[in-house]
Amino acid sequence: MGGEELAARYPGDAELAWELAKTRDVVGDFAGAEAAARRAVTLDPRFGLALAELGQAQAYAGKFADARETLARCVEQTPTAELAKKAETERH
Repeated sequence: MGGEELAARYPGDAELAWELAKTRDVVGDFAGAEAAARRAVTLDPRFGLALAELGQAQAYAGKFADARETLARCVEQTPTAELAKKAETERH
């Protein structure tokens, strides 16, 4: 069973939504990555890795203002989120 099927089978699982976002990001489906990461964040608003993935997907999709806001939120909520800090710095 693939990521799409698992995420559909367990729609309330934030980690599966995040994994799906990462997979979509790797293949260049940034709109799909953003949607899956947003789903993960909706399910668990304090899921730092999902926030970082959402910000990254937004940046790759050219939504820089949204990405900055999301990454800043991630760093604020999770001060040890080095991935978000790095992405936020690279986007400025």
